[in-house]
Amino acid sequence: RGVPHTPVISVKVKTDALAPLPSPGPSPQPTPQPAPRPTPATGTARDTKTVAPEEWAYFLAFQESRRTGFSCPCTNNGPCSDPQASKNYHPPNSEKVTFDCTLWIASYLHADDQARQGYFSHTGKDGRSPRQRAEDVGAVGGPEHQAGWHSTGPAALRGLQTSPGHCNSMFQRSFRGVAVGHGARRNDPRGDGDIWTIMYNWGGDDISDSESCIPEGYTATGDRT
Repeated sequence: RGVPHTPVISVKVKTDALAPLPSPGPSPQPTPQPAPRPTPATGTARDTKTVAPEEWAYFLAFQESRRTGFSCPCTNNGPCSDPQASKNYHPPNSEKVTFDCTLWIASYLHADDQARQGYFSHTGKDGRSPRQRAEDVGAVGGPEHQAGWHSTGPAALRGLQTSPGHCNSMFQRSFRGVAVGHGARRNDPRGDGDIWTIMYNWGGDDISDSESCIPEGYTATGDRT
């Protein structure tokens, strides 16, 4: 499910904000002290060397959408190739995007941070913007999409593609580098702890590492080796 597009590239999709985490009761000591605020569990420790299967699945689904072409909902003021159906068709694009391993670090760190702290925003709790988060890990970035509520990569992509702004902006031909980060609160009874942070750049010299994080058996463009 999408939200209205805002006239910026850094936009997000989510139906509801994450609720604050519950605060524990006071410690049963003679002098009551508030117990430490728990950190939501994110399951087993993340593999920081290789893109997770669910992140790679998003990337492959996105690459396939570019390859085959895709019809997005029309935006209010943007191009609309089929006004009667309110669809804007993006034709097949033979130029593949490249997965940026350095930018991936910024993506998954922000996704994990949101999952742990229970918020949903392009701006970190420390006030950093997407561009600053990318620069902090030595990457080039800035444009960013976010999705919530989806437990799989392809479902997160489909959610973004229902939103006119997100869908049309992700198919910009100038975006040639991408990174996908997934964070999740495990054991969450509401099931809305999944956060997807997708960051883009312009490829080429913007990408310093397109090899170290790629899953075995694949290239940085998603081809089988």
